[in-house]
Amino acid sequence: MKIHPTAAVDPSAQIGEDVEIGAYCVVGAEVVIGSGTSLRPHVVIEPYVTLGSGCEVFSGAVLGGTRNVQLREDVRPQRGSRRHRGERKSAVGSNLGIEAYEQPMWDALRAVRTQLAKQQGVPPYVVFHDATLLAMLRALPANEDEMAGISGVGDTKLKRYGRDFLAVINAQE
Repeated sequence: MKIHPTAAVDPSAQIGEDVEIGAYCVVGAEVVIGSGTSLRPHVVIEPYVTLGSGCEVFSGAVLGGTRNVQLREDVRPQRGSRRHRGERKSAVGSNLGIEAYEQPMWDALRAVRTQLAKQQGVPPYVVFHDATLLAMLRALPANEDEMAGISGVGDTKLKRYGRDFLAVINAQE
């Protein structure tokens, strides 16, 4: 059983063997989770829910209950609307759907990327694209194996940059 330190698990929950509970998960009272199940970060399981063995629950899922969950709406510019000369661009990350509580981690990941890029004399996107940093931000990998599962992190980049980014993620949590 592997429970991330930021996860909140009710003491009455019954957790099977080889269960992984990711960062910022909430597991309610009287929940039963079968062996081999994996909960990705930011999962909420309401009380009295039973999950079978070998399940994988992806980030942002809310299981059980009758609570309405408000998901953010994508804001698309109206047709024909353009920025006028002198208007400022929006802050980096705001158009990627980064929430206020995620901003410090996002800034730290971008700072490491910029530092590594300067050291190597390459543009930051050569180290990792914004989409890959966003995936790291949402998955919060705890080790190199978890980081290897993120799109955009191949063997070469994992060996070259993995420890630097994991150090930032583990320091911020």
